[in-house]
Amino acid sequence: MSVPLDPLQAHAAKRAALAAAIREAGGAVRLGKATSNLFRTRKDAAVRSLDVRAFNQVLAVDAENLTMDVEGMTPYETAVAGALAHGCLPAVVPELKTITVGGALTGVGIESSSFRYGFVHETAVEMDILLPDGRIVLARPDNEHRDLFYGFANSYGTLGYVIRARIRIVRAKRFVELRHRRFRSAEKFLEEMKRLCDLSNLRTGRPPASPRLLPEDGPWDFIEGSVFSPTQHILTTGRFVDDAPYAGNYKYMRPYYKSLLYRETDFLTASDYIWRWDTDWFWCSRRMGFGPGLKGFLARLVLGPWLLGSRNLWKVFNWYRRNEVAKKLAPYVKSIRESQTWEPVIQDVEVPADRGAEFLEFFHREIAIKPVWVCPVRKPDPEAKFDLYEMDPDTLYLNFGFWDSVESKVQMPKGHFNRMIEVEVARLGGRKSLYSESFYPEDEFWKTYNGEGYFRLKSKYDPEGKLLTLYQKTVRAL
Repeated sequence: MSVPLDPLQAHAAKRAALAAAIREAGGAVRLGKATSNLFRTRKDAAVRSLDVRAFNQVLAVDAENLTMDVEGMTPYETAVAGALAHGCLPAVVPELKTITVGGALTGVGIESSSFRYGFVHETAVEMDILLPDGRIVLARPDNEHRDLFYGFANSYGTLGYVIRARIRIVRAKRFVELRHRRFRSAEKFLEEMKRLCDLSNLRTGRPPASPRLLPEDGPWDFIEGSVFSPTQHILTTGRFVDDAPYAGNYKYMRPYYKSLLYRETDFLTASDYIWRWDTDWFWCSRRMGFGPGLKGFLARLVLGPWLLGSRNLWKVFNWYRRNEVAKKLAPYVKSIRESQTWEPVIQDVEVPADRGAEFLEFFHREIAIKPVWVCPVRKPDPEAKFDLYEMDPDTLYLNFGFWDSVESKVQMPKGHFNRMIEVEVARLGGRKSLYSESFYPEDEFWKTYNGEGYFRLKSKYDPEGKLLTLYQKTVRAL
């Protein structure tokens, strides 16, 4: 009778087999993953796909030193459960269960703890990275591969793939207490968000704005906002607590985003807080039949258990986007018919907080998608420089997330509204994530995303060009 391997032994066997398979392939490969959260289609290519779905386990949790080791394809749903079993959480958990640790490290992951801990890649301690030639290197901030460690974020699998990462975790309590505050003015809403971010960063040595602190001043463990209209801004703050009078439930019939409109306070378990946005994909489930009104209620009641949640909604979205049946149904189904003349605008951008009101004014005028998610982020370590997505260490940034479509005139070029956003974000001193469609001219793209630094890494870690370049993958969608 065979004895099952422990997680570390199993991981060692899997990585040896994967490295050998890549060397045997002898050319460009893609990883065959169980999930993807990229909102851009890729052209079909005659490239071998290697199955890495088995790299999806928590390997170790060190609750004393506040780190955990996970495999690269581990979805955050698994990572969160593993950490919570030890009374902890990853310091930054992206909002959807299906996002993988490796994906968030090579992309740009963010959440409501980012005002304190930064992006996901800023919580990394070390990474084992599989290079295109089959070698596996350990990248740390203090070893010979420090350039890869600091250059990996925003490379989107064009330099290599994370197969194991050690990330920082934080101690958690059983519940999260939430407070929702409403503002008519964007300026006041953003000023208060900035003030609370400063106060809740006291642990990092930031001075308080006032020596007299009120209960609503925190310190808070989580800060985010939601903009439902030009006069309806909701600032949500959260903190860990040991006890709660009740625990809210937004897993099925009650959408979390609607609670923001009528609740002043709320309590969720730590797990349910982390996944508060997952059930309805923030509010995107509205476009798939789970919106307000009787029809949405009935859809939620009958189909909710099978279709709600990021894993299921992604499958519906992906079918809708790719399947030829949708095109054939277009003349007969209003929502599909309209989608043929509307431009998808699915983006996350970071803008300096001092320019946030300007961005919202532009956005309401030119794009008019609502709601909009607002998530503050600041570098936790001013000395750490991440070459492909570097942010000013003295600046608080605001991530604006918006995911919908905008009516597109026939004569408008492809990507008209998306390109308009790229130009405005650049004007305001910000940048955008590259998980969705991008329309940058190549020279502007490399200027924005440090082409000089990128190709220095590319020549060192993928000298034969077995993987696409960042521009080819994120703009040309090869």
